[in-house]
Amino acid sequence: AGVGAVAIAALIAIWLPLRGATALEQSRIDAANGNLASALSEARKAADAQPYAASPRLQEAVILEQQGKLRAAATAAREATRKESTNWRTWFTLARIQAERDRTGGAIRAYRKARALNVLLRN
Repeated sequence: AGVGAVAIAALIAIWLPLRGATALEQSRIDAANGNLASALSEARKAADAQPYAASPRLQEAVILEQQGKLRAAATAAREATRKESTNWRTWFTLARIQAERDRTGGAIRAYRKARALNVLLRN
């Protein structure tokens, strides 16, 4: 019984990240094929499966940006920066979206953060 319980716990521990990674990859495929509605749905499934991860939220931000839903895209990008504040890509995406929204101050702040993190990464 103990081995069975450990096996079930291991399956659950593996299943959630795998489900999230699979949904995220499907979102990328759907987006590349121009199916933005499905891509957004899959990105949100990935975010549900991996609520701790920035990648699904970043993917959601990019898709919303492509759909012209810039306010929602900025919200998703900000959430990605909160989940992974040391990743320059999240800040760069936020900067781009803020610039598209004519939020110059926010765009500059996010860009400076992205640049600082990228410079740290190279050193």
